[in-house]
Amino acid sequence: MIPDSELSPKSSISFAPMVDFLFIVIAIFAVIAISRKALFDTHLSLVEASGNAKAVSHHADHTVNLSISPQGEYKLINAQESLIIDDLETIKQELYKSQKTHILLHIDKHAEWQPIAKLIYAMNEEGFHVYPVYEKK
Repeated sequence: MIPDSELSPKSSISFAPMVDFLFIVIAIFAVIAISRKALFDTHLSLVEASGNAKAVSHHADHTVNLSISPQGEYKLINAQESLIIDDLETIKQELYKSQKTHILLHIDKHAEWQPIAKLIYAMNEEGFHVYPVYEKK
């Protein structure tokens, strides 16, 4: 009727599912570690608005002022004019055209984090140096 091999309990455990699970856990950890590094290891230096900042004072001819409004609008501020810019590509083109490499970023205290982060990461990827500006009160 039923062979003896079918009736006897199996003494071996299959390790294949456990090894697959271990590789998935390692892959998830690697992705999280890389994205965490990209988010939190960005080098930023704060600049005080009331005085000449040591970090950018020797780059004055390569510096541009850029502000972010509470609505997330970007405004490029020159000595002659203020230009409202809609997207990051236009900002990059303006900076390349004017040969500016350092950005003094004036952030409205009610501005949302999303446009600030997008600007900082996009400018860092292109090789521009971003310095958020704060004002003492």
